[in-house]
Amino acid sequence: MARMSKAKKLELAENSSDPAELELLAADKVDDVRWEVATNPNTPASVLEKLAGDELGNVRWSVAEHTNTSEALLEKLAGDEDSVVRRSVVEHPNTPVSLLEKLAGDEDVRCE
Repeated sequence: MARMSKAKKLELAENSSDPAELELLAADKVDDVRWEVATNPNTPASVLEKLAGDELGNVRWSVAEHTNTSEALLEKLAGDEDSVVRRSVVEHPNTPVSLLEKLAGDEDVRCE
């Protein structure tokens, strides 16, 4: 994949359903490629776990919004330095009540 064009990587990251391919793309040096992997509905939980540690907040908040994100990973993301990531955890339909209660005291998140 190293010789593949950025446009082709972006297309694959957005549309692929191959877990191995998505795992490779999740490690790409191009930020937009990693973001597309994080938003791809076919991205498996194991790849989302890796992306949850990404340096870019927009990748992490996309992981926090993803339907395949586990409760355990939501718990990890609830402690993220980026308030947008924490807010995405609050808005995730699978976030447990106990975690919502914990985040209710976070004034940067403004749980309601």
